[in-house]
Amino acid sequence: MAVANLKNWKVVEPVGQDGSTRQYYRVEKNNRSAILMDCSGGATPGHAIEDFIRIGAWLNGIGLKTPEIY
Repeated sequence: MAVANLKNWKVVEPVGQDGSTRQYYRVEKNNRSAILMDCSGGATPGHAIEDFIRIGAWLNGIGLKTPEIY
């Protein structure tokens, strides 16, 4: 995994992938759990991170649940 600084989050396990080069990991810190999306492998054509953020914000704006992005 190419993530340089997880700020004390511990990688617990990899989780399933989607149809892109992104990789996902379950991470934990202080009895909290989160999913880390690593897109350092480069963008898949048509899958830019900015699009992921924009579409998530739009879905959230119409009342659908989306991942919280930190």
